[in-house]
Amino acid sequence: MIQLKTPIKISGTTRLLSAPEFQDLAMMPREVEWLKNIRKPSTKRAYENAIKDFMVFTGIKRPEEFRLVTRAHVVV
Repeated sequence: MIQLKTPIKISGTTRLLSAPEFQDLAMMPREVEWLKNIRKPSTKRAYENAIKDFMVFTGIKRPEEFRLVTRAHVVV
């Protein structure tokens, strides 16, 4: 987990993350991003099930593999 440090002043702006910490955000699993704003439990459950089904269909084993999926893989 990223530990936020003292804000860094850059050209009059304040940054809470260093450049390497910012780059580390790319490693966050996409499913966290996809499901984060879904508040209704039944909708979230439906999305989770759809993602699991898609993983089985495509053979995806790890969340990082979703980064290889493009729109063309999903839209048929």
